[in-house]
Amino acid sequence: FESMHTRMDFAEARLRELARAPSVEQLAKEGHVLDTSVLTWATPSQSELYGVIRQRVIEEVLRPRGKAIGGVGARGVPPLHVASVIGGWFVAAVMFIARPSAVTGALVGLVLCW
Repeated sequence: FESMHTRMDFAEARLRELARAPSVEQLAKEGHVLDTSVLTWATPSQSELYGVIRQRVIEEVLRPRGKAIGGVGARGVPPLHVASVIGGWFVAAVMFIARPSAVTGALVGLVLCW
């Protein structure tokens, strides 16, 4: 999560909007058996260097390009790329429905991996 988001405040605000499930401790009290682990290593948000680098990238690279300002995304995935992925999936799905075979099934699988 931390490595994928340049603006942690924006990402955390969106994350807070999601519905919350009961805590792991509450579920354990209710009798659910959970396979949990305790993080024993440092995460990126605990690194001062990572925070400094992230801030410099925002200030020196993204803001001059008009990204990472307000609600504008900072990752910069072009809309044409998103459209080609969705269009490719749609075409592969139609081909599979029209002529189901191992080849069109494999094509749908490959497009889903894209």
